[in-house]
Amino acid sequence: MRIESQRLILRPMQQADQDDFLIHRLDHENFKYIVLPQNRQQVAERFSEIMLGWKGAEGEKLAIAVEVKASRALAGDLMFKYLSHADQIGEIGYAIKTDFQGQGIATQAAKMLIDYVFSELPVNKVVAYCDPRNTASFTLMEKLGMRREGHLRENMRLGEQWCDTYCYGLLKRDWQKSYDQQ
Repeated sequence: MRIESQRLILRPMQQADQDDFLIHRLDHENFKYIVLPQNRQQVAERFSEIMLGWKGAEGEKLAIAVEVKASRALAGDLMFKYLSHADQIGEIGYAIKTDFQGQGIATQAAKMLIDYVFSELPVNKVVAYCDPRNTASFTLMEKLGMRREGHLRENMRLGEQWCDTYCYGLLKRDWQKSYDQQ
């Protein structure tokens, strides 16, 4: 998979991305609503898993590098995974490096990913989840046309802390309608 726009390239992670990936994933402030702080070994193990390749199994994460075309810099990464093949439901996620936030990169990259998912994969619905304190994340979901479908109370644990989760969803037909109206 390789998707290009005028500004961005979405592509599989490459071994050359390892150092940038480690630096990005060790930015605890940027990931505070997603995972507990991880150490270098844990992040390196995750990168090794990514390098094994994606087979499309339920629950298996496809990691996608977000590269800025002009500078060839890794701006962050996206994630897609099937929650259910039978029900054609997939989940997306995104994490943009602090230096690249506020530039519309997450919005553009997520739109490119959703386009790909709905046009190339057997997916009828895309979902995304976030901690309600992560206003940047749910604001992005809403920009993408996703609807808040639920507020799950104490649905996730970050260490010893129980956290709520917002659930957002987008149907393929609603995504297509947004294009038809443009």
